[in-house]
Amino acid sequence: ADVTISVAGDLNDLEAEIIVSEHQDFKKIFASDFGAISTNRINQFILPLEDVQLWSPDHPYLYDVRVVLKKDKAVVDSYETYFGMRKIEFAEGQILLNDKPLYIRGALDQAFYPDTIYTAPNDEWIQSEIKLAKKMGFNLLRKHIKVEIPRYLYWADRMGMLIWAEPPNVVKWSNQSNRRFYHELLGMISRDYNHPSIIIWSLYNEEWGLEWDLANDVEKQKYIIEMYENIRELDSTRLICDNSGWTH
Repeated sequence: ADVTISVAGDLNDLEAEIIVSEHQDFKKIFASDFGAISTNRINQFILPLEDVQLWSPDHPYLYDVRVVLKKDKAVVDSYETYFGMRKIEFAEGQILLNDKPLYIRGALDQAFYPDTIYTAPNDEWIQSEIKLAKKMGFNLLRKHIKVEIPRYLYWADRMGMLIWAEPPNVVKWSNQSNRRFYHELLGMISRDYNHPSIIIWSLYNEEWGLEWDLANDVEKQKYIIEMYENIRELDSTRLICDNSGWTH
């Protein structure tokens, strides 16, 4: 497990304790580490895990992790989160999850709600939606031109629903709209990077924002390729779709 810690604030002489456990009780410890923290650089810790439980839709196993910051043995701050161990890749014409062929049966999820529009009303609604999708035989939801709320992604992780994530599109092609779109895309990836349920990032949906002439516009083709390569460098662990359901 690769744990990266960034610290904000005017703090010196900090030490961090990282503990990996299960079920948020931190009684059964799988791995731990302890080391000095620098406030002006990225702090990275590698925690070896034995007999790893892999995350999948049929077995959505999650590890809990707690980070405790200490100064002179006194607790300064703490943070808890979770992660899942899984690998997604495309090889020899197949999508593989944890080195095994994965047949994706997904639904386009536009995620409109009667009263709350783009935000699911509550956790129970989200859980019910995922349960119903699974009951109908779906194992993936493609979030259509929408950055999904963290609570939905949380339950997708917990309940084993694959997610195809996609940023909202712009309408007109311009330097300003491209900058705003790219900023939104990077924000989505940065915030949601650690969700094991997300296996695909989309860049564009059906040339929306590319004005439907990608096949003939060399400038836009170059722009898409550069964006794809930038996102691939940022996240080499997921599949990336340049332009869903349209010209590639």
